[in-house]
Amino acid sequence: MSENLHRIGYISCSQLKSLCKDQQDKINESLSALVLNSKTKNSKNGVTGALLYNGDHFVQVLEGDKSYLEALYQKILVDSRHQDVRLLFKYPVKTRAFNAWAMELVHAPKPLPVSLSYLLKDQKPTASNAFADNTVALLKELLVDQRKIG
Repeated sequence: MSENLHRIGYISCSQLKSLCKDQQDKINESLSALVLNSKTKNSKNGVTGALLYNGDHFVQVLEGDKSYLEALYQKILVDSRHQDVRLLFKYPVKTRAFNAWAMELVHAPKPLPVSLSYLLKDQKPTASNAFADNTVALLKELLVDQRKIG
């Protein structure tokens, strides 16, 4: 285990519709570029994770070196694609949940599935492994289901 291996999760309101003038092809291009860029940078920097997008929200879980994740989160806070970014959890981990994925995009329906709607509730960030583990498990489940369908 790396002593600095951490996991963070956040939720934000997506601004892609307004930035792309509500044109679905431009939104898809922007998402594709975001994921490709993230995969490249994350691979170089030892970051793994998943990004859920449902048209209204982003939910992302990232794993990697604590200081790198903190710097990355600061960039996300000022990224024009996000609004109302809220940290859900941040804590050290022994192993990665997304070790095979530098970044994977999870498409989710609108509104967020009931299983993830608890993320919309205003709450303080937590170091609760149960809360974070539940979020990670749901993202992985959605990703596996998406791969079965796609």
